Parts: sequence; C-alpha cells; structure tokens
Amino acid sequence: TIVTDKHIRLWQQFLDTHKLYLLVFEDDAVFKDNSVQGVLSLQARLVSQAPSRPVYIDLAGGCALPDLAIDTLLAEQDEHFRRYRKPVTNTACVYMLNRATVELFVTHLVRRPWLRLLSIDWLMNKLFMLCDLRDDQALCLHADPSIFQHGSTTGHYVTWQA
Repeated sequence: TIVTDKHIRLWQQFLDTHKLYLLVFEDDAVFKDNSVQGVLSLQARLVSQAPSRPVYIDLAGGCALPDLAIDTLLAEQDEHFRRYRKPVTNTACVYMLNRATVELFVTHLVRRPWLRLLSIDWLMNKLFMLCDLRDDQALCLHADPSIFQHGSTTGHYVTWQA
C-alpha cells in the first residue's frame, strides 16, 4: 500500500500541472543502452498520433507474458510495441499515462477509496476494468522489446517483498 500510495499521489500531483503525459519510474527501473532513444521515438509517435483518448504505455514489462494470460487481448504487434484491445498493465516499473487516463483513475479512486489497498499493478488493472475501455476508446501499448528493464525481475535488484 505504501508503493500504491506513491503512485496515486504522483497522479494527483500530475493533475495540478498542465502537462499532457506522465512518465513514471519505480526505483528498480534499469536503463538499457537504447532507453533514451526509445523514449524519444515514443514521444515522436505520440506527437504524430496526438491521441486525445486515454493512453497507457508499459515500457518495462516484468512478468512473463504467458503468466499474464492476456493473449486474447492482443490486437496487433509491430517491431516496437504490442497493442492491446483493452488497457492492461504488466507491472508498474516504468509506464506512461496521459491526462485522460489519470483523470479516469482518480475519479474511480474517489468513488472507491478502498481500492487504494491493492498493489499498484493490481490496482491499475482493476481501474482499467472499471473504465471498461474498448480498442476505439483507449490506446494501450506495451514496448516489445521493453525500453527499460524491470530490475526486480531481471535480478539487478532483490525485491523487498517477503
């Protein structure tokens, strides 16, 4: 709940700005040699598409895809990203949200404050389910290959969970 609270407070602080996108890093994020270029390419892609609908982009992955059991949600895959029909997260190691997504998240949390007790990845997936966004209503991308590494899953860091 401590980690989840940090994400929620960050979302709320973001809403006090005039920024369009929020890029979130957890402390176990590991930069790859091409991470900066990957983020710049993503930025160019978002500027060219200028999506006003909710956006969620997973940049570090973490869990093995078969463990997530989200294959049926896969809409398409190119050389950089997998696009899903409905928003779903892998882990919250490194991700990007736009203002529309953060507004939806905070609205649902105000109505259901008990959700704050969930771990952040479970919370985000629950919020996506509550939003019930379809492919034409939201953009959900997962970097593949990942732009960053999730250090707790790659062994760069030892997880603090028991």
